[in-house]
Amino acid sequence: MGVILCAVRLVPLGVVAFIVAGGLLARRAPAPPDPAGRSGPMTKAEACRILGLEGTPTDAKIDAAHRRLIAQAHPDAGGSADLAARVNAARDVLRR
Repeated sequence: MGVILCAVRLVPLGVVAFIVAGGLLARRAPAPPDPAGRSGPMTKAEACRILGLEGTPTDAKIDAAHRRLIAQAHPDAGGSADLAARVNAARDVLRR
């Protein structure tokens, strides 16, 4: 116990409060349920909907749609990581 007290004394009180109150030791809240009610792996129909494709698209159409959407959805372009991941997953499902 003495070692712990010595270590805490070396750390400013504000840092200890941050760690205990919700910083480094806080548990993450569980992810909210998917608003669209999806569960399980992505279907080909859902992948086509995400990429804006119809029927049985060719590899060239899949690649073109993916390139167009990932340019907008990528986090470096102002999109979100979740959206970019969905676009990538849709391409992977259709390329199988």
